[in-house]
Amino acid sequence: MLNILELFSGIGITNQMATFIAWDKVTGKPLHNAIEWSDARTHDEVEAALDRIPNRNKDHFRNRTGLPISTAFWYTKVPWLIKNNSGVRQALEEKRLCVGSVETWLLWVVDAMITDTGFSLHELVVDGGMTDNELVMQIQADFLGIPIVCPTLKETTAFGAALMAGAAAGIDIFKLNNTKEEVLVNYERKAETFNPKMTPEGN
Repeated sequence: MLNILELFSGIGITNQMATFIAWDKVTGKPLHNAIEWSDARTHDEVEAALDRIPNRNKDHFRNRTGLPISTAFWYTKVPWLIKNNSGVRQALEEKRLCVGSVETWLLWVVDAMITDTGFSLHELVVDGGMTDNELVMQIQADFLGIPIVCPTLKETTAFGAALMAGAAAGIDIFKLNNTKEEVLVNYERKAETFNPKMTPEGN
C-alpha cells in the first residue's frame, strides 16, 4: 500500500498571520475561503465600533493593543464570519470550530498527519523579514522542538514568485544568471540554524 507521505520531501508553510481560516476540527476541512487583511467587508462593523469610541478615535486602544481600530484585523472579521456563514455558526454551536492563521491551520493538518501516520517533521525552513529576529527564530525552535533553518536568501517566497512570473512570461531566469547550478546553490545555502534549547518540560 502506497504511503502518500513517501511522495513528499518537504512541506511549504506560508506565514500569513493577518489572513485567517475557519475550519472543522473534526474533519480538518476549511469552512470558508481564507479571509485576508485587505478584506474590507467589516467596514460597517468598524464604523459602528467607532461610534462608541470617544471622538471616534481609531487609536483609542493602541496603547494597550498596539493596533488601531481597522478592518485589517481579526477582531471584526471573526464575528462577521460567524454572523454571515451558517456553516461556521453551526460549527461554533457544536464546538467544532477552529480559527487560526494560515500556518496555524497547516500545522494543525500536519499534526493530524503525524498522529495518523507516525510521520514527523525533522526541521522547518523559514524565510521572510522576520528571520532577522533571532529571538523569534529561537522561540519557534523551542516551541516546535525541531531546528529552524534560515536560508541565505531571506525572501525565498519572492524568489519563487519571480521564477514563476518569469516562466509565465517566457523568460528563463537562469539565462539571466551564470548557471542554473549557481543560482540554486545560492538559493539553498543555509545561513543559520536555530536548534531547540528548551526541554519538553519547559526548562
